[in-house]
Amino acid sequence: MNMPEVYATKLARTLTISPDPAIYTSAETWRAERTAVFASTWQYIGDARSLTRTGDHLAAGFAGYRVLVVRQADGDLRGFHNVCRHRAAPIVENDGYGRSAVLTCPYHRWAYGLDGGLRTTPEFGEVAGFRCEDHGLLPIHVDTWRGHVFVHLGDDPEPLDTAMVDMPGLVGDRPLERCTLYDSWHIDFDANWKVYVENYVEGYHVPSVHPAFDAELETGTFTTTAYRNTIAMRAGAKAGGLYEGLWTWSWPGFTLVLFPGGYDVSRICPLSPEKTRVQFDIFVDPEAGLSEEQKAATTKGVYGLVAEDMAISEAVQGNLASGVFPGGPLSPRHEEGVALLHDKLRAAGVA
Repeated sequence: MNMPEVYATKLARTLTISPDPAIYTSAETWRAERTAVFASTWQYIGDARSLTRTGDHLAAGFAGYRVLVVRQADGDLRGFHNVCRHRAAPIVENDGYGRSAVLTCPYHRWAYGLDGGLRTTPEFGEVAGFRCEDHGLLPIHVDTWRGHVFVHLGDDPEPLDTAMVDMPGLVGDRPLERCTLYDSWHIDFDANWKVYVENYVEGYHVPSVHPAFDAELETGTFTTTAYRNTIAMRAGAKAGGLYEGLWTWSWPGFTLVLFPGGYDVSRICPLSPEKTRVQFDIFVDPEAGLSEEQKAATTKGVYGLVAEDMAISEAVQGNLASGVFPGGPLSPRHEEGVALLHDKLRAAGVA
């Protein structure tokens, strides 16, 4: 398996950053990021292996957008904005997996086929020129990568495989597709999404913020490498630890981490300028022979690490919101990922 091209070799600048604190608190920046970042990139929303039957669907949200992906009778997946064409109510009220023969809006009972076409409008009355075929659900792009569903809200997106170009060389022949969804949960916290990402893509903080986790790693082996769209962090992992030694983040908000007998992925979802949700999906390999106790311990371990990251992210957010932070230098050894994030933000026109 060929390794992805290292992005750092193309950098021709000093590794320093002097962010305007307003980019972590500004409603104007948040609105710009919704369209220039989250509506303009592929977004992970869930597990394709949980959508096997006709009518299986998955509702999800990110950056203020609500989407719906539905398995069709021909086996394809189709995606839509989860917005009724009558008065904008969500067709599926709660995020998660479900199954329906017809997609019925809970507000006024407008009913749509699985293909998004409007079928019935109970007691709506006669309106001159009104045609059901003009009021179908608004479509979005859908694709899958190794069993994971991604959506794109733009008009002409790059292929998903192009966006994920770095990942095949990182995960190699790991049998992701045969793994099954074991657990899903999310955490909301009071910090800008970029603060969380900046923390995620560097291991500099691990000894101080995650001392128990740090004890599971071989001393001095943690490395961070920037690729085109992905940051890969590696470390020698001791036997019996939570992880295997590879953590990845892909622009702008998808993470994948390997652990013995499975892996976890997450979706980083900004809710507002100073609030973020991280949705975690834990997958296990049915051929790995993990006991229920081992699976539960993995979920507990992941949750504990994330809680530690949330706490430091909220503390950083508080100081950024104060407006006194003038910016600071980045470690060339540890913080190449932070530099790549801000390169991507500048390229999107939001930093």
